[in-house]
This record gives sequence, C-alpha cells and structure tokens, in this order.
Amino acid sequence: MLYLYEDHLVELVREKPYSNIVTVMVTNREALALLAKYSKTRATAISHYLYRGAVHIADSSLPLELSDEQLEAIEVVDRVTPEPVAFYFEYDVKIDGEYALEYGYCWAEEAESRLLSIQEDIEDLRSEPVFFPLFRIPRQLVSVNRTNTSGNSGDETNQ
Repeated sequence: MLYLYEDHLVELVREKPYSNIVTVMVTNREALALLAKYSKTRATAISHYLYRGAVHIADSSLPLELSDEQLEAIEVVDRVTPEPVAFYFEYDVKIDGEYALEYGYCWAEEAESRLLSIQEDIEDLRSEPVFFPLFRIPRQLVSVNRTNTSGNSGDETNQ
C-alpha cells in the first residue's frame, strides 16, 4: 500500500514471518529518520530497485491515519528484509492491578517457543506480544547460549 507521509512516498507491506507489525519501505534517508522513531528496532537497508531501507513498526504505533479496513488491506509478502538473527519482544502485563511493559530478547530460532511460553504462562496480557526482527546481535544476547530453544534461558528478559 503506497502512502504519503510528510511529503514522502512510503510503501507498507506485511512480511509473512511477522505478526502485528508493518514493514515500511522508504525511498530516502529523511523518510527513514522520520519513521524510525516509531520503531523499537533499527532501520535496515534492503535490496530493492526503488526503496533504500525499511523499518518495522507495530500496528499500534503506526503514525499513519489508517482505518482498520486499510490495515487489513496491506499486502502480505514473503519477505523484503533479510532473515533476522534475533528478536526484541514486548507485551503489556497486569502487575498489582496496573499494566506494565515487559520486554526481552531472544534468538530467531527461539521466537516461536518464546511466544508460546508468554501466551501460556502469563494470564493478564493486555494484547498479543509483538516481536520485532533484529538484524544484528543485540548486546543483551551476546552471552546467552543459542542452544537453549526452550524459551526459558531467563537472563534476556527484563523482569
């Protein structure tokens, strides 16, 4: 879906591997800088004849005025960004009657089991957890063993 954002033409797509986020592709660095502040991760360069970069933004954080119907109509593509090496994830959970943001990091191969673990273990989720792809290893995972795919390695989640 093509969209005009602050005098910049951007394209919105959904990549099949990701839920609850939109990939926003841009033609110039100025547009990328404007949109990057709405993402939880760094923008990434992409190999495309028209677009120079992309940023992943949660549906709930999109700075665009889109109706629910327009959000649903965004084209779904296999992939425009590279395979991620890890994910940053976040979700709101009720603690002592108040909602608080919980977040963490996991290796790419652990994302599915981590999502299932969050959904099964946490009763008071406000909404579905959002997983943002990372294309560089975050410092939070530098000393975390990749062989543990149970999603319970513990030290990579902010609690």
